[in-house]
Amino acid sequence: MDRLALRVDAIAGECATSLASRLGVANGEDRLRSFCTHMGLPIKQLRLGDAGCLLRLSQLADVELDALSAWTPKQNEAGYFDLGAERIKFSAFTRTSMRMCPTCVAEQGVHQKGIWQLSQIRVCPDHRCLLQDLPRPALADDQLDVMTCARGVECGATAPVDLKSLGLQTYLIDRLQGRGTGGWLDEFPFHVVALSCEAFGLLLTQGARAVRANTTDLEWVYAGQAGFDVMRRGPQAFTDKLQAIEDANPTLSIAYRSRFWVFFEWLRDRRDDPAFDPIRDIMRDFIFRTYPVAAGAQVLGQRNPRRQVYDYKSMAKELRLNRVSLNKELIRLGIAEGSFDKGTVYKQTRLVRAQEAEAIRQNLRRLLTATAAANKLGITRVLLGELVEDGLIWPYFPKSPHPPVYHRRHTFVFYHHLTRNWQPYADTRDPIPLTTAAKTAGIPLREVIKQIYVHGLTITKRKEDPPGIAGLFIGAKVWSEHLAQWKAH
Repeated sequence: MDRLALRVDAIAGECATSLASRLGVANGEDRLRSFCTHMGLPIKQLRLGDAGCLLRLSQLADVELDALSAWTPKQNEAGYFDLGAERIKFSAFTRTSMRMCPTCVAEQGVHQKGIWQLSQIRVCPDHRCLLQDLPRPALADDQLDVMTCARGVECGATAPVDLKSLGLQTYLIDRLQGRGTGGWLDEFPFHVVALSCEAFGLLLTQGARAVRANTTDLEWVYAGQAGFDVMRRGPQAFTDKLQAIEDANPTLSIAYRSRFWVFFEWLRDRRDDPAFDPIRDIMRDFIFRTYPVAAGAQVLGQRNPRRQVYDYKSMAKELRLNRVSLNKELIRLGIAEGSFDKGTVYKQTRLVRAQEAEAIRQNLRRLLTATAAANKLGITRVLLGELVEDGLIWPYFPKSPHPPVYHRRHTFVFYHHLTRNWQPYADTRDPIPLTTAAKTAGIPLREVIKQIYVHGLTITKRKEDPPGIAGLFIGAKVWSEHLAQWKAH
């Protein structure tokens, strides 16, 4: 039998299982399986879009084979279906249940178009109303049997969806018809674009803790549009939006999952599909650059080759820094808030990039204890404390209850200023050590150092003398003349 006596009108975009289901009912068969059995059509091959089945059905229904084949999902490779101009992974399809447009059904009768099997096509492109789900069939044999699934079901049309919210769907349909935009999304397979835009958009519209199972079709439409608006502009726009999400949160967080939970978990669940790798790479690189992920830690299937960002705890541990000194330094730099006196961080206001962390490490490594600073200057710790009281040198962390520490740079600046008017020992008349100068004047050594520091008195030093202040000399005449002027005033 090449043609059936009772045929049905062709419907543009209808898929083969829908046509066969309608044709069977017109010829007295209530179920698609029964019709296929009587007509010698293997139902499994028909559901998979087998070329022989499509040819046989087109002859029975007297419809054009090319039109029927174009909008019937055809499995020409395991895990993928050809539909329109696209090769689409099976995960983008919904084939265990069915949907239909109430307005299309009211105008043309019960049927299913091929694009309605795509999960991300949620709105009828002709009438802009949401597609409505049919009850899931009780028997697996009735899957894709539209007449059986729709029997006894009444669907009312919904309000039209705003055209501005259908950018993603319009783009997907254009792809099916062989038209692209020439942009970044054209580089991805169909299912990556459809699924990624919706998943990322759900994060944008519903927040990180959105529950996918509780999201309505209309909310998915809005989510898809939000994600599409960002991703169609390219990878930099995608990265910028990730940064905007981070910047919009008023509290600093080191847990990147809490920021992007619904999208991150969805992306991680697709680790076996390499087609999502470019999206994963952007997300992963952003996380490595933005959050304190330890070197070697794994994110989205790959390990972090090197740490790029620190929080104060990881800085202290990995860079082997004194916790109290580090905390005080972060507070001093405005990177953290806390008790400067106690060296306790209450809140870190921003994270520290690796280059800045290394600069902080190098700076803290240049701090000296009071004993080391005194030895470097060639004085006692008591005299160092007196010079601090006189304001000639200062601890790196002033007003701290902890033992004072001094920066090498500060000790250098102090000594350089003290010896700024140096002259060779041979050119100095009657040089005397600073301790002798103090004794002859009957004043403490701290005062001698202060007078030299403030007034720039000429000093000298021999190579064989101890380093620092202990080896300094001052000309006896220079000192006596200055002493006379000082006492006079």
